[in-house]
Amino acid sequence: MAQWISCAVDAWAREIERRGIIKGRDSAIGAWVSELLGQAEQVVAQIAASSGGRGSQHEAQELADLRRELASVKRSVDGLIAGSTGSFQASMSGLGSFSFRGGAGGGLV
Repeated sequence: MAQWISCAVDAWAREIERRGIIKGRDSAIGAWVSELLGQAEQVVAQIAASSGGRGSQHEAQELADLRRELASVKRSVDGLIAGSTGSFQASMSGLGSFSFRGGAGGGLV
């Protein structure tokens, strides 16, 4: 799920940059998008930490790569937000947070 979020938001941000739609209602990228990416990055970090080295080196590398990708896309989105509003406010206090629940059914990524 986190990888899908990253890919979708990255494509959205690139389209906004390509079209030059940065100001006003048309950009539609708000602080909530940055918060979503940040939360996804935290969940991936929780999954990596919960594996405790039980996964393969390849799986650990994939999680590290995904965290870097999410951070990169978040920086791009933060730049678009800062460009459209003149100042970026990352606080989304009313949204709560995501968490990973391990077990047989897997978790949230």
